[in-house]
Amino acid sequence: MLSLYLVYYHYELRRGDIGWCNINNFVNCNNVLLSPYAEIGGIPLGVFGAAWFGLMVLILLSDRITIIKFVAENHGLALALWSATGISFTVFLISAELFFVHAICILCTAVHVLVIFLTSLILLNYKKFVKA
Repeated sequence: MLSLYLVYYHYELRRGDIGWCNINNFVNCNNVLLSPYAEIGGIPLGVFGAAWFGLMVLILLSDRITIIKFVAENHGLALALWSATGISFTVFLISAELFFVHAICILCTAVHVLVIFLTSLILLNYKKFVKA
């Protein structure tokens, strides 16, 4: 839901709204969400975040309902690979905020923390996800 809110917030800023989560020049959602790093191919990054979380839910459920045979049969591997994708993208986004935009977004940081937390839970419980 937070990723979807970021999409909404992104478009509100593009329409000229002043935003609400700007604390100072460094902690400034507007600077981050209006930067060139806030979109890929004109698509707000929140869309990709929402898709990542949505697919993670499907992967987590794939051992209970066969969505895709390969994913259901390789549940642990699918979770590990998708988590690695999320962590890699999170590292890139944090780096872009710190080194190119020189600002961080509180909402984006909350999403980053959720990705890291979810990935940590998956890695800590990896053996439970791997079929014998």
